[in-house]
Amino acid sequence: MSQRDRSDHSESAKTNLATLLEFTAALEADRIDYSLRVVRLDAVMVLVTIPGQRWEIEFMRDGSIEVERFVSNGEIDQQEGTTGLLNQIRHLLG
Repeated sequence: MSQRDRSDHSESAKTNLATLLEFTAALEADRIDYSLRVVRLDAVMVLVTIPGQRWEIEFMRDGSIEVERFVSNGEIDQQEGTTGLLNQIRHLLG
């Protein structure tokens, strides 16, 4: 990696970190619950959970931001639904 590439990469990382910190500061200011996770080596994920929704916002090394939203359909399963849910998870995992 050349000196210029290292400099560009360093500047990009500083910008990405600043964007991430500004976003989490806004969540804090609005008292929105969140957690930070690393699920791949080139990104930091901000996991936001609000009633009826879960957001996965990934701040990527290259400066891009990926957002996935999972929205509830509003249906509530009864207690007997937990067995079915566990069976679904087991089937998906394997």
